[in-house]
Amino acid sequence: MPFRLANRSNFTVKDLAVIDFCLEAIIENEESFNCFREYLSSSHNSELVMFIQEANKYKVIKSEKNRIKKAQHIIDEFIKVGATHELNISSPLKQAILTSFENNEINSNLFDDLEISILVNLKEGHFKTFLQSDNFLKYVQNSGLEALYDLGVVNGAVPTSLKDSIINIRTDHFIRQDIEFLKSRLTSDLDSEWDLIQTSTNHRLYSSKQLYEFGSIPQDKMIRVEMEFKCNPLELIHTLFNSQLRKKYDVNLVDVQPLSYIPRATKSEEQLASSLVLETHQLYFPLAMREFPTLYTCVKDNLGNYIVCKKSCDCPELPPPKKGNVRAVHIHGVMIQQVEENRCKFSKVVLVDFKGSVPRSMIMNYFKKRFKTMHKEISKILERNENKNYRCDHKVLNTLTENKDIDI
Repeated sequence: MPFRLANRSNFTVKDLAVIDFCLEAIIENEESFNCFREYLSSSHNSELVMFIQEANKYKVIKSEKNRIKKAQHIIDEFIKVGATHELNISSPLKQAILTSFENNEINSNLFDDLEISILVNLKEGHFKTFLQSDNFLKYVQNSGLEALYDLGVVNGAVPTSLKDSIINIRTDHFIRQDIEFLKSRLTSDLDSEWDLIQTSTNHRLYSSKQLYEFGSIPQDKMIRVEMEFKCNPLELIHTLFNSQLRKKYDVNLVDVQPLSYIPRATKSEEQLASSLVLETHQLYFPLAMREFPTLYTCVKDNLGNYIVCKKSCDCPELPPPKKGNVRAVHIHGVMIQQVEENRCKFSKVVLVDFKGSVPRSMIMNYFKKRFKTMHKEISKILERNENKNYRCDHKVLNTLTENKDIDI
């Protein structure tokens, strides 16, 4: 059984076979990256992961001047003939990069095709032998069990410590109990029920002490973020839920496709009005994009706070997934409370399953980067009044009108 690995350090290669390790997570982690690089050095292939690390740094550079400088460094180091760590790559692939650079077409995905080619080759070759090597076994024995779960996912394992279950998450409508559950998480005591994992002057990020079973999908911890913005609640709603503005503050959002509007069931306390959209997110390059079929609904609670909820669903209106994309599932709750005349508090809880073997460390880094950037970019939009002519779409406020007499 996989969970017998707990409290052991004398792992064997056979023990490690129960973990689906993720190459991208190993490269992202400094210690495991160094271990993999040392292993590749023994076969004179360390330049492969060195390039990937440099290419990942290149992708996040925003300054055009710095991007050009970094691109030149990568070309000199890995691409051109006689480079210090020249890569053994096809001539067309090499020429495409050099031509783009010479034509000043130096965008953030200049090296993407080469990176994908190298990752595919690594996964099919050196990575498999690395996982069975003494190098990796020694690294794991020194690092312990926690390192394993940061780098991979247990094959088909279901944790025995799950405490709560969200059963009807993927229905084709919202019910009052969904909102009540999310509100209970949004208003739960931070000190006793949440662990602080990241903080700055502008936001605080928490993970729940409670563990959840997400429908039939085993999940671990819910994420919660707390922020404040200098605006009134409706102004923030229009900014948060306008697709064009979202692409400015949400670095992972690729596309939002409105699909349909679902009216509230007549005189029903159970089925709320909601709006159906299809959201596409890029988790980490080069992992496949994630599609989230998503229902939105909005209510105002008894204290006058706005609560906007999102959840995955199974609806007949959904198109099939785009080729290469992965259908993932999530549930979100947002509460917006007015603190002063022109200041409001934003709280959000998230439970998500990205599907596939995405290690815990990559998921946590995803949320840390996402929310840190989110506050900064939304504040810029508000300060510059860029949201003046925008209104929230997906008919979020239509659902608020229809749901106005729901007692939450």
